[in-house]
Amino acid sequence: MNRHPFSPSCGRAGITLLEVLVACGILVVGLASLASVLPAAGSRLAQATVEDRAGGAAANAYTECVARGLVASDLFVSSTTACAFGRGLENIVPDIVSPKRRRGKNKMAASSAITQANAVLLDRIDDVRGFSLEDDLSFLPSTATDTPVNAFVTTGTLATGNRLSRSGVCWGAMLAATSGTAVAGAEATLSVAVFRKEVDETATLALARQSGSLFRITSVATVTTSGTVTDPSPAAAVAARKQFMPGCGYVIAVPTAGPAMPKWVRVMSSWTDAADLAYVALDLDGLGDAASQTNYLNGTTLTVIGFENLVRVDQYTVTLD
Repeated sequence: MNRHPFSPSCGRAGITLLEVLVACGILVVGLASLASVLPAAGSRLAQATVEDRAGGAAANAYTECVARGLVASDLFVSSTTACAFGRGLENIVPDIVSPKRRRGKNKMAASSAITQANAVLLDRIDDVRGFSLEDDLSFLPSTATDTPVNAFVTTGTLATGNRLSRSGVCWGAMLAATSGTAVAGAEATLSVAVFRKEVDETATLALARQSGSLFRITSVATVTTSGTVTDPSPAAAVAARKQFMPGCGYVIAVPTAGPAMPKWVRVMSSWTDAADLAYVALDLDGLGDAASQTNYLNGTTLTVIGFENLVRVDQYTVTLD
């Protein structure tokens, strides 16, 4: 027997309005959930991009140092100190010899164990662009035409002829003899530090040892236009922990006795307690065995140098030319 086409027992030919509303609600919840993770995903992508570029900068930096003769004993002003050069690390030694410098600022003599590289450095690498991974030219606003105007490096009021470029991912290096004396044929450590962008801030931090690798920040010395300022307040220590000593970052441990050389130390973690005291846990194995660590500890005090925008530090064992 054939049924009537509009009989209630026949299958439905469509969906109800209620079902459409329920489906739309589910879709809205899904899209909202997806949108909520986009900022975090974008942040992680940007971080991954910087890390990738930092790896490339570190590899390029090592190649540049070897190819341009920067792993050499004649770079040392003093054979018993480490020498630093390049972006970022130029902030920790006074009066770096560099007529091509793009900017003038006060330097902090963070330690007599770290000195500027010899002037021969400028004969082997371009101080304006040689320490940067990218070369984006900087332009000045034009008042006469719509054509961009190149910005040039200036010394005083005179342009030196080099076009000014933004650093982006940049690097600096520290060369330290393993034996304590930098002579040709000696073994040394080349430390390449890669920064997210050109560094404007550097700080010397005094740490008080609590137990093992745990330290508390007791004072922070930073450089201002009027000179070096030491701030022992808890607020300054908390700010320094976030800016200069984040977890998984690096700092330079300053030796208190010779013939030890400055060494990079990894910050395993850092935090602030309920009393607003800032603490850090350091990987002291980077300083050597227990006997070697005493060259950096003045009783229970350790002095370190921290940097902002530091991404990674690669260390290579080299032989000085």
